[in-house]
Order: sequence, then C-alpha cells, then structure tokens
Amino acid sequence: MKQIFIFSMIALLLIGCSKGPNGQDLQKSVQQKLDNHFQNGLFKIKSFSRRGSYPYEADGSTQLLLYYKAEVEFLKDYKLSDWNNLNVTSLISVLGATPIGVTGVKQEGNKKGDVLLVYGTNNYILKDGKWLEHKKHIKKSTDSSGKTKVFVSELEEDEKLEQRDLPQHEQHISEIKKLAKDFRKKKEPQNLAFLNSELKKLIRQAKFQAGKARGWTTIATGSTGGEYYALGNGLQQLLSTKKHVAKIYNTSGSQENCKLVENSQVQFAFSQNDIAAMAYNSSGLFQNAAANKNLRAVCSLYPEALHIASNKKVSDLTQLVGKKLNIGAPGSGERANALQLISAYQLKLEQFTVSEYGFQEAVAALRKGEIDALITTRAYPAQLLQNIANSTDLHLVSIKEEVRNTLTKQHAFISINIPGNTYIGLNEAVKTVGVTAMIITHKDTANERVQKFLETLFKGVGTLTKASSQANYISPEHAKIGVSIPLHDAAKSYFSSN
Repeated sequence: MKQIFIFSMIALLLIGCSKGPNGQDLQKSVQQKLDNHFQNGLFKIKSFSRRGSYPYEADGSTQLLLYYKAEVEFLKDYKLSDWNNLNVTSLISVLGATPIGVTGVKQEGNKKGDVLLVYGTNNYILKDGKWLEHKKHIKKSTDSSGKTKVFVSELEEDEKLEQRDLPQHEQHISEIKKLAKDFRKKKEPQNLAFLNSELKKLIRQAKFQAGKARGWTTIATGSTGGEYYALGNGLQQLLSTKKHVAKIYNTSGSQENCKLVENSQVQFAFSQNDIAAMAYNSSGLFQNAAANKNLRAVCSLYPEALHIASNKKVSDLTQLVGKKLNIGAPGSGERANALQLISAYQLKLEQFTVSEYGFQEAVAALRKGEIDALITTRAYPAQLLQNIANSTDLHLVSIKEEVRNTLTKQHAFISINIPGNTYIGLNEAVKTVGVTAMIITHKDTANERVQKFLETLFKGVGTLTKASSQANYISPEHAKIGVSIPLHDAAKSYFSSN
C-alpha cells in the first residue's frame, strides 16, 4: 500500500511538472522581467528551480500558474526602500511573489553580492496549442452555476513552497497533519486509526533512540496502571539526579520488554521470569524467533501468582469446561501462562468459550457476568480483583497438586500459596503457582550502571513502597528466587558481597 501511495505521488508530481514551459525557459522569462523593469544589470539569477504548476480555467481560456524558487543576486549596490527608486513592492510584483515570498531585503540598502531568496510565480495562457506568458494573475472565475470559484491564492502557494524547504522532520509533520485533516474531513476513521497506530510506534522508537543517544538510564515497564509501571515511576525518581536522567517507558509488558533489551533499545526492563526464560531459550512465545542470548538477570523483585478467578463457586479448572473463559490478550505473559495451565490439565482451548481481553476489560466483563472466569498472572492482592471482592462474590480456584508439580517442572514457575483473607470473602489459602517479577538487562550493560541500579533499588525500598505496595517484597535475600536466565556479571559480584 505504501508503494502504491509513493508511486502515485511521484506520478502526480511528474504530471504537474510536465505542464507549461520548462525550467530554463521560465528562468529566462523571470530574468527578462527583472532587466526590463529595473536597470539592466542590477540583478542576476544565481540559482533557479521550477517548483510545480497550477492549471485553471478563467475568462474562457486555459491558464497556468508556474511556481519557482530562485536566488537573485545584486550586481550593484541598491536601496529597495528608497522612496525615489523602484522599491521592494515593485520587485515583489515583477516576481509574481508576495511579501513573505521574498527574503533578504535590507532596509539600509543591499550591497553588491547580496542574495535574495525568492518564491515567485509566472502566469501563462494556452493559445493555439502554445503556452504564452500572461500578464495578469487571475484568482477567481465563475462556473456554469454562477458561483464564484476561488483558486488557491499566491500567498497560500508561497507558504506551500516555503514548506518544502523546512527541515525534513517538519515537512513530515506537516504532511501527517494534512493526512489527518483529510481523513477526518472524509470521515475515514479506519485510516485515522491506522495513522494514529503507526505514529504511536514511531514516537516510541524515537523516544528509545533519544534515551540511548543521551546516555540515560532507560527502563521499560508495562501498561500504565500496572505494578511494573508504578514501580518504574519510583525507580525513575530514585535514579535521576541533577547530572543524570533516568527515564521509564510504558510498554505492553514482558514479551516486548525482552525484545527491547535484546536489541539494546533500553538498558533495563521488567519481565516475568518465565517470559525471560522463553526469550532466552527461544521457546513458548519466542519459539519462532532467534534465542535472545544477550538477556541477563539483574534481580527478582516480588512474586506474581497465577489466579483463576470466577464469579461462580468452582473447586477446579475442569469445572469451567464449556464456560466463558478469558485467557488474556494475545502476546501477553498471562496468556502464555493460561495456555500452559490448560495444557498441564490436559485440556484443550476448544473446550472453553474463549475471550482475549486485557486485564482491565476482563475484570469488567467478569463483574457484568459477560464471562464466567479469567486467568491472570498478578501480584496479589490485585486491586481490580479486590474491588470485585469488595462488592460481590469472587472465587479463586486452587490448582491441584499434580498440575502444580507439572508446571514447576516444565516451566519457570514457583509454588505459591495466596494466604486466606488476601481477598475479602476468601477465608482459605489458595494453592497455585506463580512467577517472579524480574529486572533484566543486556549482557553489555556497563558493570557500574548495574551496580548503581542494585544499590539504589535496595536502599530505596522505603521510597518505592509509596509507589507500589509490592516494593515491600524487594530485598537482597529474595533477589535470586526464580531467576531463570544467567545473572549479569555485576549482579553476581553484588550478591556475592552482600
């Protein structure tokens, strides 16, 4: 689609530029005008380029406005502001320009060698199959309905021409604005959505590039409103100083974060330990990708339990067969865990009516009764689930022992008991499995930066608890629990001496 668009634009430009006199003839015409109206030998065209054309019908004839950009050099001293000389207004008129289309005029007078930058126009009329220079610039005509048709003004065209000489990034921004305006005008929400989606990706990449180029401590977190993002905010404040910037980026979570670290787009990232292991070993979510062997663990932070939450009283996952079950958004860590759980029960996805909502949408659907249960991997208590427990019945399902054993042996899970009363109305402990939230980095991240990160993390736990209650779990004693990929060299050194 992009290629078609590019080829179309090129074709339009070629069509526009093929109309009327060529650039050389246009330059001769402009030079002759300068010589005829001002003293011969005052101006010389230093550079010249034909910039497009605007055809229109007026007074029963076919007419054409040609646009050009030129550098006009003074061959003698001359004061265009002198009341007794042909002045700058005369020059603008001769060049078919506007006040903003001529720059370089000095009020005190120009010296020999000074150069004016000109965006001008020349008007032509088609007679007997030939384009002849036309002296007046027609802006309006009346169509067959009697309505006045207003052509694009010379001022607007000059602005367009000036636009072409903006820095490239500003040209791109201008084009994007035009496209967005056009999509809105023509009521094309799908095109506008596509544009917004692509821009979001582009801006994210630019932010990653900025952080890398400036030597910031960059941290990929998770979705806004999640624990990764909350803790990331706290770390950003702790690691930032007057001389150094720490910057966090919200992401879709563990899977994306592993790729960002592997490709050196960020220095640190949050990740479930099992997702990091999949990336490192080219398995699970990463089975069709090359192994991310550059990933290294910095430390584990806190546990995340696999929740089976239902609005019906059930004692085992098998009782949800045939029910509406949410397994998490495509590409998410919780979805990967849900599939592992279902497989460990020797069940198939087709035995459920499956939805793929993100966590917030899934909780809303569970509250409304639109689904019967959801599977999610979360730090506990998960606030959104707690909100349901506060207002209605919420049931958490334990995982039977043989399935827990299968999951811990085959994947990077750890056994977890969610204590009774963690959620209102749940009096008994829930036996499940879980993962750990880890900080990962690239193997080539400087040792001193990893060392500084760990020192700041553990010294700042008290501050981090204000951002997330999960920070209370963070300690050097628990830092290696569930680590599923090799530790960074600096982390090995830190833990061996602390």
